[in-house]
Amino acid sequence: MRRVYREPLSEEALELLCKRTCQIANAGNLSTRNCDRCRARKKEAERLWDQEKTKAFEEIRRVLKRMAHGSERCMYCDDSAGSGIDHFWPKEKYPGRAYTWENYLWSCATCNSTFKGSQFPLDEHGKPLLIHPAEEDPRIHFTLSPKTGKLINKTPKGVQTQITLGFDRRGELDKARKDAFDAIQKFLIDYAAQCARGDTTEALVAQRLICRQPMASALLYLFQLLDSPGGASLIRSDCRAAIEAHPEIRHWP
Repeated sequence: MRRVYREPLSEEALELLCKRTCQIANAGNLSTRNCDRCRARKKEAERLWDQEKTKAFEEIRRVLKRMAHGSERCMYCDDSAGSGIDHFWPKEKYPGRAYTWENYLWSCATCNSTFKGSQFPLDEHGKPLLIHPAEEDPRIHFTLSPKTGKLINKTPKGVQTQITLGFDRRGELDKARKDAFDAIQKFLIDYAAQCARGDTTEALVAQRLICRQPMASALLYLFQLLDSPGGASLIRSDCRAAIEAHPEIRHWP
């Protein structure tokens, strides 16, 4: 998981989201009981979402894919290709947020359906205990063990995110992170060697391989280790030299 940055939508798309939000809010207005109004709004949110095939939503999906790193990678696991829109605040529990642009993330089916589903842990103040990658840097809550590929929790939010998304039970993600961490070091060394030879074409190939591969977030965790006390010893010396000689590398992600 790594930070992504929200892009703007067209006025047409924003107008559709506003219209749908009003439709959901107005559902159940004739009901006198709160539970009946809530039930009606959840039903309306599901009805609208199931039939959503508008031009504006084509734009929304396109922008989310563009926001995702690499080859449209899942904004949660950073490994699988994303396949659909996830509601960060689940629409089943929070229908009023079903058509909020800031509530949309591009996600793979495994993270979205198999694990997260309608789970949404909150702290005692009602704030999410799930990391929102478009609003905060996951490195605040995680660091990476280069030996195992596991994410090491730094905060309660990191703990709950791992539980909710099943990161603590998905050994294939640990292996993918470790492989990416090792591969990225080799690509960085190769990048420095190509630059030294003046071969800009091959240097750009090395850069592209780093930025587009699954788990490219391992590069950010590599920087985190490099800048932490004792962490640099976990990184190959020739890789450290490549980063020192080419500070532009830190601006790639």
